[in-house]
Amino acid sequence: ISLNLLETAKNLIKNSSYISHMDKFNKLVPIYFFLAYYYEKENQKISEDYYIKANQEIFNIQRIRMIAFQKIFKKQIDAYESIEKIDIKDQTKGKENIFIVGLPRSGTTLLESAISANKQVFAGGEMKAFNTLYNRISSEYESLDEGTLNKIGQAYLEVMNPIRGEFDFIVDKMPMNFTHIGFILKSLPSSKIILALRNPW
Repeated sequence: ISLNLLETAKNLIKNSSYISHMDKFNKLVPIYFFLAYYYEKENQKISEDYYIKANQEIFNIQRIRMIAFQKIFKKQIDAYESIEKIDIKDQTKGKENIFIVGLPRSGTTLLESAISANKQVFAGGEMKAFNTLYNRISSEYESLDEGTLNKIGQAYLEVMNPIRGEFDFIVDKMPMNFTHIGFILKSLPSSKIILALRNPW
């Protein structure tokens, strides 16, 4: 990559005109990512600035707004605080279940492949069961107590056990289940949870 090419890219950022948000997105984002990638080894601070600018342009054209997710997470935190000191009697429940959770692109699929290479383990993929059960709490259960937690755990097993079949274990690789870790551990105390984390770089 020549210095002339770098200057051309920077000049395009300064001098381009746009007729819409999408037009701006199409013209700017590839250049921002190009510069961010180039400066990764040269200057991490400059690289980060370009990555941030690129992601901001992506954010500007998306309909999803983080405030909606923040409200959901706040509700989940409040709900967990109400069950924090509750334990169900059957502490062996969930011993056949392995949850792989984490943010997208953190290696959850590769991890599931490695674990399910064991002939005792069935790869269930990204199952929506636990999220569905959690969302039913407010509409179907009057209160969050031991009985409710037991019902959630039992309902999850009734979905997963037929899928697991003759295998000893089943992997549920739904990354966003990281928001439900507290409820998983309360309703399925013996389940295994692997949280996949990654360096942002």
